[in-house]
Amino acid sequence: MLIIHDSHHIPANRHRRDHTACRSGTGFFRGRREADRVRVELASIRDRRIRFAWLVGRWSEHKARISLVKRENNL
Repeated sequence: MLIIHDSHHIPANRHRRDHTACRSGTGFFRGRREADRVRVELASIRDRRIRFAWLVGRWSEHKARISLVKRENNL
């Protein structure tokens, strides 16, 4: 199971080049903004997985239809 503690664990996290890029640089942790960003990223990861599962299902249905047509034409 994947445990995400903050946005540094999310692959889509963007690097910022200013002084707020690192919590240790300022000593200030923006918890609410960080939590909101993690929530949005997790929702987008979930949506991508759902779309991919739908696509795999549609592709398998398409392959089944193609094989059925091939079998009907060969008989």
